[in-house]
Amino acid sequence: VGRRPTVNTGDEAPTVEAHVMHNFSKDFYGQEMRVVVLGYIRPELKFAGGLPELLDRIKLDIAVGRTQLDDPVNKVHAEKFVH
Repeated sequence: VGRRPTVNTGDEAPTVEAHVMHNFSKDFYGQEMRVVVLGYIRPELKFAGGLPELLDRIKLDIAVGRTQLDDPVNKVHAEKFVH
């Protein structure tokens, strides 16, 4: 949840961006999706290096997220929501 300071000018409304960590066999583009927040990775940052630096950080965030999802406590909660 945030304002995307690396790519926005600053006057846009906050948005929610979710990275889907589960492997789905079907395309779900345009479908309704529920997002479950199971943890916190980092505060919102403006990357001085622009989009390339942001993309590198997203890759790191994905690795952190996968580690958090592998935690047995989070795994139990996450599995309740994946159908």
